[in-house]
Amino acid sequence: LASRATHLESLGQWREAERLRFRVNADLEQMRECGYCRGMENYARHLAKRSEGEPPETLLDYMPQDDWLLLVDECHITAPQISAMFAG
Repeated sequence: LASRATHLESLGQWREAERLRFRVNADLEQMRECGYCRGMENYARHLAKRSEGEPPETLLDYMPQDDWLLLVDECHITAPQISAMFAG
């Protein structure tokens, strides 16, 4: 938050920096109180402590490496999703 807000301020975008600080602080407060907030996926990398550019975990990360079976319903939706997870 601090580095992004500083970057916005260096570009002269004071309102955007203030809006960013307000929104993030409001979201953090709601997460502390309720356990979630709207747009929580925007914080997924930070909550999972992943580096910038590191891909998120997928269903395949939770499967054993050598022996498992996945039964698929609605394959027209699920098959492309699994393909994307496999590709990373």
